[in-house]
Amino acid sequence: MKQTYFLDYLQLYFRSKVTQRTLHDFITHRLPNAEIISEQKIQTDKIFISMTSEDLKIHLRGSFFERKTLRNNIKEVKTFINRIHNTDFIDDMKISRLDLAFNEYHKQMLNFYIVNTYNSEVTEIKKDGYTQTLYIGKRENKAPFYCVYDKRFDKKGHMSAIRRFGTTEFLRHEWRLKRDYLREREINTIDDLRIKKLYIIGDWLMENKSINFISPSYLSKTAINPPKSTNTQEMSQTRLHKQIKGIYKNHFNFKEFIKSQNDIKENTYNG
Repeated sequence: MKQTYFLDYLQLYFRSKVTQRTLHDFITHRLPNAEIISEQKIQTDKIFISMTSEDLKIHLRGSFFERKTLRNNIKEVKTFINRIHNTDFIDDMKISRLDLAFNEYHKQMLNFYIVNTYNSEVTEIKKDGYTQTLYIGKRENKAPFYCVYDKRFDKKGHMSAIRRFGTTEFLRHEWRLKRDYLREREINTIDDLRIKKLYIIGDWLMENKSINFISPSYLSKTAINPPKSTNTQEMSQTRLHKQIKGIYKNHFNFKEFIKSQNDIKENTYNG
């Protein structure tokens, strides 16, 4: 099943051509409803901006994006940039971080296996015995950092999730892509945000750094236990086992609601 990716965060960098004070006045004029934190920082509930006499950094938070698809998210970003961009004040715009995400609806943090081709560090965060967040990688590293979390526990993000997706009943999968990774894939400016390119990146990350949730209804006892071999020919039940770091038996709950057995069979076991 093809994922529907969207943007959930974008960080933009501009070179300043004026003094900090002039830049501050220009930005506050373009964003009259922004809260002025200091001469260097302003914000709204959707945007955070920091500035010096040398550069301007704009953080478009998850709540900035109101639409569900990449195509519309890119339009939202371009509309915003047109609103603030003036080459007399700023130029040389670059993307310095991008968060690519998708939602998995009506699922819990149960019945999962980890795809971790490069053996990145895996972190599990639990509360009251229930897994709420899983990470692959480290935030400070240049490589993509992956996380999946249960939106139902992210109370601060409930209102924006309801406005954007109409529910909080989903797991959020998210990759945080930093500057070096983006440059390697020739993503420098907004014009480089091509839907096809972002889908290629997202699909590659799904195959190499992600956590997959399976319905137990089509899960054999053989698949529940950690695989003993990495040779896919010896493990005919699933081609995906080649890149699995581990399948954790204690996460399986056979009473989990099954929405689509056929989809799970097709996508998990290439059935």
